[in-house]
Amino acid sequence: MLLSIMLLVSAVYYVFETVHWPLALDAPIMHYVEFLTRHGMRPYVDITDNNMPGAYYTEGLAMRIFGGSDIAWRVYDFFLLAVMTLGLIAIAKPYDWLAGLFAGCFFVALHGTEGPGFSVEREQVITVLLVLGYLALFRAVRDRRPLWMLLFGIANGVAASIKPTFLPMGFVLLGFAGFILWKRRNAFVTYVAWGLAGIVSVFAYDIGFLLHYHAIEGFVFILRRVLPAYSAFDRASPRHLLTAFDHKFMLLVAVAIPLAIVNWRKFGAWSWEKWAIATGVAVAGLSYFIQGKGFPHHRYTILVFTLLLVGIEILQAMRYPGWPRLVAVAACFFVILWALPRKMQALHRIRPESPFTEQLESDLRTLGGTAELQGKVQCFDLVYGCLNALYHLQLVENTGYTGDLLLFSDPNNPATLYYRKRWWQFAQSDPATVLVLSNEWFEKTNSYSKLDQWPELEAYVAANYKMVVERHFFMRQGTELMPGDTDPGERDSYRIYIRKGSAESPRAGALAP
Repeated sequence: MLLSIMLLVSAVYYVFETVHWPLALDAPIMHYVEFLTRHGMRPYVDITDNNMPGAYYTEGLAMRIFGGSDIAWRVYDFFLLAVMTLGLIAIAKPYDWLAGLFAGCFFVALHGTEGPGFSVEREQVITVLLVLGYLALFRAVRDRRPLWMLLFGIANGVAASIKPTFLPMGFVLLGFAGFILWKRRNAFVTYVAWGLAGIVSVFAYDIGFLLHYHAIEGFVFILRRVLPAYSAFDRASPRHLLTAFDHKFMLLVAVAIPLAIVNWRKFGAWSWEKWAIATGVAVAGLSYFIQGKGFPHHRYTILVFTLLLVGIEILQAMRYPGWPRLVAVAACFFVILWALPRKMQALHRIRPESPFTEQLESDLRTLGGTAELQGKVQCFDLVYGCLNALYHLQLVENTGYTGDLLLFSDPNNPATLYYRKRWWQFAQSDPATVLVLSNEWFEKTNSYSKLDQWPELEAYVAANYKMVVERHFFMRQGTELMPGDTDPGERDSYRIYIRKGSAESPRAGALAP
């Protein structure tokens, strides 16, 4: 009872503390991509985006259902977490339903302390889809209803369409279930056929999506050139990848391992469902290491399914007297009295304000806003907030560039050469009136020296534009300024340039210093 109450209290506290969080980091980019498609731009052709088609489906559907505002996205986040937790409870019901509540709510606590920038990331959507897929898989086998496998296939197909590194998941689990059904002398072919039908239907929809936008060639370029270039950026060391998990999570895993051994002796070998969940953890781990970034959201699928197994083992160990029960009870009190309170305390300290975005919106309004700047603003930024400002103001960018990651990279990279050439074509045919340049440099420390990577652009800007303001912010999105961190050169910053002789030039004098 105490564990249930504390888990629910922490989840409610998450809602209360985060309902006012703004869009940040990747979420505004996907919002803006969807906004551009509604204004006639085509994915992978006019829009320079390396997200897979599945991200367009899930983002577009969510924006149509919940809306595209900051508060709407908070509701969407809560909805996803609620669906995930209910799915985990249904999966764990034959063992102990509380294990599902434990996994869902403890993940909410971990997720919340990472700040608004990791809310409704693609891996969060993928994890929810995979939870629903597991539930459909287990229901199909438990109830002997092959039609559930269609939902399993669709869920895994959409997840793989968001991130191809999850492509093996559906096929591995399908083979797993087929083998179990074959051993039980069930008609496994029917189950496998329905599962494959779900996966193939999603892939067929992907092809239709690309054909609709005449984007096959652009998408192939993304696969062949852009994704390999992106995957080579900012790769973390193996040690960092292995040690990037929360210490409280790792302690619970360490406690659960000996309990699992004891449970194995008392209850017998693991069920095929537990092995299937563990297989999912392994495939998610493979995806995590292939991506090689060590970002918090890349761990989400591993966290959720590992927590589910941990919860099952801890709660099963409480059924028998002796040291296993004492260890399990101690683990529960660790969660109740230490882990969750500490996470709620950390959540309370997060400052979600986004001064970069808010100030830039004010500056762009001063320069004419939506009435004067439609199609005239160009962002040289990635996730610091320029596209977020354009989205809030409903401004269509001068180009369809959704980030400058490749523009200031290795000039010998084929993808960099291609995107620079395209930018010059835009600049010659329809030059932007306002340029916004942030100091974000994905590969290195924040610095405007990234312009040195592209001397031709630096010379072009110097000859045709005038810098009218430079602003620095002593706080990153969704974090606090750490003691002693006072170097403005390493904090978020942007410059605004106005094209010489443009009608907007006189308004630049009204920008507050």
